[in-house]
Amino acid sequence: MANRTCALLLSFLLCLSLSLDASAFENRSGKAQIVFFWGDGCPHCAAEEDFLAPILEANSRIELVSYEVWYNTSNAQIFNELSRRYGTEPRGVPTTIIGDKVWVGFDERKGEEMRSKIESCLTKECEDPMARLQRAPSDYPASTESDETDRVQTNKNTSDSPWRSISDPSIVESAKRKLNDLRNPGPFSHLALAILLALLAAIIIAQLTLARKNRK
Repeated sequence: MANRTCALLLSFLLCLSLSLDASAFENRSGKAQIVFFWGDGCPHCAAEEDFLAPILEANSRIELVSYEVWYNTSNAQIFNELSRRYGTEPRGVPTTIIGDKVWVGFDERKGEEMRSKIESCLTKECEDPMARLQRAPSDYPASTESDETDRVQTNKNTSDSPWRSISDPSIVESAKRKLNDLRNPGPFSHLALAILLALLAAIIIAQLTLARKNRK
């Protein structure tokens, strides 16, 4: 009876752990996160929004994270921090980040590059750009792939520019809280749970085996 109980328990825990691990990778792969920094009244930003709209409507696996940065100081600070993680400075809007790629400004050529990157992320795993806020800027290279061909619409109020450097740690914590609201648990969280379940099964089996020997 004890052996049968052990076998059933072990089978249940193994199936549960494999299911969690598989679902975790399903949630992570085949998705594209677009981070879009824009300004209210910026014509280049409006053109990019029109370009992205049908792409977003056509595929629910594409996620748009949008921040207006001209009139929202908190969003501008997130722009500053995320730019640092990509080894650059916030030079203007629109700025678009997909995976490891950054575009500044918008035109037909850049739109096609974005479309190609999105398609690539939908067929294989790409990093979520917002995840970089969870690590220090020093954890990333000094520079990453980006487009620096033009300086487009910058903040109109130069006396109170939101592109200033950030010294208040609460700003970074606020950005991290926003990130946690957006992201699903990664595969490593599920993998850790699967390992714990496997260890629990091993402990239970060992206890039942010991109890059986003691009865003999």
